[in-house]
Amino acid sequence: MAAHLALMGVDVSLYDRYETAVASVQKKGGIQICGEIEGFSEISCVTTEMREAIEGRQVLMIVVPAFAHRYIIETAAPYLEDGQILILSPGATCGAIEVHKILSDLQVHKDITIAETDSLVYTCRLIGPARARISAVKKRLSVAAMPVSDTSKVLDVLRGIYPQMEASPNVLYTSFNNVNPVMHPALTLLNLAHCERTRGTFDFYKEAASLSTVKLTEYVDGERLAVAAGMEVEAIPLKQWLSNAYGVDEETLFETIHTLSTGPYLGMTGPSGLDARYITEDVPMGLVPTAWFGRMLGIRTPVMNLLIELASLLTGIDYWNEGRTLENLGLVGMTPEQVRALVNGGSDPRGENTQ
Repeated sequence: MAAHLALMGVDVSLYDRYETAVASVQKKGGIQICGEIEGFSEISCVTTEMREAIEGRQVLMIVVPAFAHRYIIETAAPYLEDGQILILSPGATCGAIEVHKILSDLQVHKDITIAETDSLVYTCRLIGPARARISAVKKRLSVAAMPVSDTSKVLDVLRGIYPQMEASPNVLYTSFNNVNPVMHPALTLLNLAHCERTRGTFDFYKEAASLSTVKLTEYVDGERLAVAAGMEVEAIPLKQWLSNAYGVDEETLFETIHTLSTGPYLGMTGPSGLDARYITEDVPMGLVPTAWFGRMLGIRTPVMNLLIELASLLTGIDYWNEGRTLENLGLVGMTPEQVRALVNGGSDPRGENTQ
């Protein structure tokens, strides 16, 4: 993202908490990208100091795995400035709600706009020091702010840079259209022996997506759609979402994934085991909050529950309590109507945890 934005003429600063992550960019003075977009981008500021990275910046794009959102927001909180737009790209499931809760708990009273997208703009991989390959730029993405009235402000800023961004009804829509938890945990857990044996050196979507594993993802997708409907969100089925994002129109989900494996997903290697974001991000920050919403609504999610239990057992981490729970999101005791009022209006309808 930093490289592409810089190529488009945007003045970019790049932050990471780890020196090792940015040292090569500092040394080379920028980032080389190849694939669908090619060029060398000079980055004006590359730093491990949060204050230096965000001072005077209009838009803060948070492009990290969802389990790092809390750290980033808590680190940035003392330096946030009135008028800044904070965009989780993507927010995973309930990212904007979590950020709203964190800033409220920290009593940050600055005029900050919080927004999230439903997916990362790019299908991409790091291929070397200060080098990245962009296999595809998604053709359509959803974005929403919290409160909803701020979405137009976000789109006004992004439209000239990312014209594929479309306004969503609210952040519940972007959250329940996070499809990573539908695909990644099921394909990973059912191919775990292969992941460990090959140490991830295999074509993930081509080899992991069999008829049986794709069938399991369809069960997970059905549960996601049911929970979303219970929250009055018209979520997009996975096959249609992939078609919207990549322009692929196949008859079945299996055929869609395998067509993508010869195009945008070509060469996307698999995880080497459980310590990968397909589990460490997509289970606690995707399946867990969706399943908790299911409990709120009285909607059963047996396949999601099975995947959460299996991932918890194998990792030794209680994802039911370590992930984005209703408590962590500040939603305990809320009705679905109150949750909708919160995301639409930006303040707690119970008069609690207000920013």
